[in-house]
Amino acid sequence: MALARKGDRELEPVSALQRVLDEFGVEIVPPNVARTELRTHASATLKKILAEHGEGHLRLVLFSITETTNNKRALIEPVITAVSALILNHPRWVENTLSWLDEMDKINLLDLFDQANRARGDNVVGVGSRNNAVYDRLHDRLIVSLGEGSAQGRLDL
Repeated sequence: MALARKGDRELEPVSALQRVLDEFGVEIVPPNVARTELRTHASATLKKILAEHGEGHLRLVLFSITETTNNKRALIEPVITAVSALILNHPRWVENTLSWLDEMDKINLLDLFDQANRARGDNVVGVGSRNNAVYDRLHDRLIVSLGEGSAQGRLDL
């Protein structure tokens, strides 16, 4: 296990989550700190994804968000959860990483989140939770270009 260092003294072991976050330059900040590019308040969501699906999956989720155009500020729980679920539900979509990233580049994830929030405000019952609303909008955008693929059924968000 890697150890964090400060000067010449060893500190606490670096967690698997912190190692993955460091790879992408992502920082978890408390709710009272502004969420700017590559900052997130979604610590619990990231820990859950790591625990349930492993480091490789978490890396792909973060890569899909942080390495695409205009999405470095989209590290919010509903977006992270939706991207994770799409990758799990449609593994064929990410087999060709370049195609996946090209399509993700065309989508502003925060705009998608705002659209989902507006729709929920109009009809909460019809649209469902924030996570489902973001998932549905992202899925609808990607299915046009990436096809049905090998959907595994819809995993719960």
